[in-house]
Amino acid sequence: MILSDVKAYVKEHGRVSVRDTALQFDVSEAVARDMLDHWARKKILRREKEQVCSRACASCALKCGSFYVYTGG
Repeated sequence: MILSDVKAYVKEHGRVSVRDTALQFDVSEAVARDMLDHWARKKILRREKEQVCSRACASCALKCGSFYVYTGG
């Protein structure tokens, strides 16, 4: 897996969560966030503000957290 795969994944889906990216590439959420942040620094992606979930669960179907949007930069 390389950074360009992550960029292609976000481009294909338009908007992705850190959790979904981590699951897609079988990496930790910290690694997924680092890869997504790489593209955000280059203005290819835009990080949306974190959403706060009122549920106290680790595997929520709402997939709260950070999202990244493809900007095409």
